[in-house]
Amino acid sequence: MFKGFPPDWKYAFAMATTFFSAKSRGDVTLRSTDPTQNPKVQHNYLSDPLDMLVFSEACRLANEIVINSIGTKDLVVGSWPAAQGHDKYTSREEWQDAIRESADTCYHPAGPCKMGNDDMAVVDAELRVRGVRNLRVVDASIMPFLPSGHPQMAVYGIAEKGADLIKSVE
Repeated sequence: MFKGFPPDWKYAFAMATTFFSAKSRGDVTLRSTDPTQNPKVQHNYLSDPLDMLVFSEACRLANEIVINSIGTKDLVVGSWPAAQGHDKYTSREEWQDAIRESADTCYHPAGPCKMGNDDMAVVDAELRVRGVRNLRVVDASIMPFLPSGHPQMAVYGIAEKGADLIKSVE
């Protein structure tokens, strides 16, 4: 994200457009029956066209606000890296290549061990893995979707519930 930071190290203005409630869904599958092998993770970021539409519009609007607003238009001059010319972008379409090239993740995945009652659920309401004895999943992976905000408090709730369930078995 910060490659090519201004060489004079004097200053730079940065703004992060954060995208919540993505429609795109990835998947996690096993590579083999060998438990030492890492699973195969396919994120599928921005694979749903609505995600790119929303994200590119957010970048376009954020740029417009900074470049044209009374409080910033005379202070923010040019873009960084300068050669990319982001400050001149006025359409969603112009932002799409930049997003594909530079977008990053806060890395809060959810859902590979979804909790629920449907056929896709991996764990039940007591966090037990279906079909496996004496195994529970107690982390963010049980959330079928991320909350529209930081998942920290939801993870605390899952951990507290899991601790209570485990203690009650003793």
